[in-house]
Amino acid sequence: MIKNNFVNLYSEAFFHLCCEKKISFSQYLKNTTELIDLLSVKNQYFGNWFLSLKRDKLKLVIKDIFANNIDQYYFNLLQILVDENNFDYLLDILFKLERLFLDKLNFTIATVYSVIKLKPNQLKKINQNLVQRLKSKIKLFSRLDKSLIAGLRVESETFIFDNSLRKQILDLEKNLLSSFDK
Repeated sequence: MIKNNFVNLYSEAFFHLCCEKKISFSQYLKNTTELIDLLSVKNQYFGNWFLSLKRDKLKLVIKDIFANNIDQYYFNLLQILVDENNFDYLLDILFKLERLFLDKLNFTIATVYSVIKLKPNQLKKINQNLVQRLKSKIKLFSRLDKSLIAGLRVESETFIFDNSLRKQILDLEKNLLSSFDK
């Protein structure tokens, strides 16, 4: 609960700063997504090492890596999080911030669930199909869900497309049970 409040507070403050400064939301969405990708890759390699550094050392590492590579507002956010010993919340803040920018730009946020990791070209095809069907801009996230058995399920706040084997088995079970009730 406290973590969610903290993440919401920082991401919404950053978002409102962008609103006040009339900063391009699409550019900041792009920057946020790139920073998430960069930190996610770095997190795989450095993970706990980053977080185990003392505050002063972490500030130097961040300065060396990011000072001339990211926007000043993002750099300030990193520095503040280090100063407040909250750097471990950074990815959560960026994910929330990304969703705020997407919402402001009228994207529909959807998640595609699959049994195996989908390749970028597969995600692109799914995204294009959704854009055609829904006549809306879509930001697609990918998650693994072994319970599907096979196939895909795509969910957003406004729709669910379920073409999984699990759903087909459940539908078959429901039909069989209803035929016995007659």
